[in-house]
Amino acid sequence: MLMKIIFGLSLGYLIATCAESFIHQHVGHASPRLRRFWQRYPLIGTPFLAAFYGHHIVHHALTFRKDFVTQFEGAIEREMLDEKLPQAWKKTIIADDYGVTLRGTSNFLFVVDITPLVPVIYFLFGPLVMFSAAIPMFVIYPMMSKWIHPLIHKAEMNLLATSTPLERWIMNTRYMQAVVSDHFLHHEYVTCNYNLLRGGDYLRFVHRDATLEERARMRAIGLQS
Repeated sequence: MLMKIIFGLSLGYLIATCAESFIHQHVGHASPRLRRFWQRYPLIGTPFLAAFYGHHIVHHALTFRKDFVTQFEGAIEREMLDEKLPQAWKKTIIADDYGVTLRGTSNFLFVVDITPLVPVIYFLFGPLVMFSAAIPMFVIYPMMSKWIHPLIHKAEMNLLATSTPLERWIMNTRYMQAVVSDHFLHHEYVTCNYNLLRGGDYLRFVHRDATLEERARMRAIGLQS
């Protein structure tokens, strides 16, 4: 039983980290060719276009323009962005704090791509492995974007002032310090480090380590890395 649980947890983690890396790259930062395909078939393509706009355009280009820890420089900048947002996607984008977290239907859409694997795991390995795999797939994986992602974008002083002791402990672990470093580089270069749940980027050869100069820049804006 213990071996089945360990196998299930490991399998679920592997699925979640590889899915995150692949989908983040090819949906959140979709290529022009892929976006043109979605535009030709709006019935299936519109949700993908909305995800691309909310992530690549809003989270990466229209917010955090000053630096990694400053989403908006003031209320006026935020109001100006609100006026630019497409009406069809505006409510969801604002609800998700402009791509920083997941709320409402975004929680479901975030994991819908891996949901069909659940019956496959059940028929191949049984219910215990399936339920064990569901923990990293449907709990840890979305929580990294819903709960941890907002913490990653906080400078140390802001984190100390606004987070709980549990959140501060989590963010001070070696794993999370590596995630902060990876995500900082993702915002710098976009074409690397798609994971918050680490591992898939290494397997897909899209991981990049920070240089000494990049680590110095992180410290300069108050990141613990």
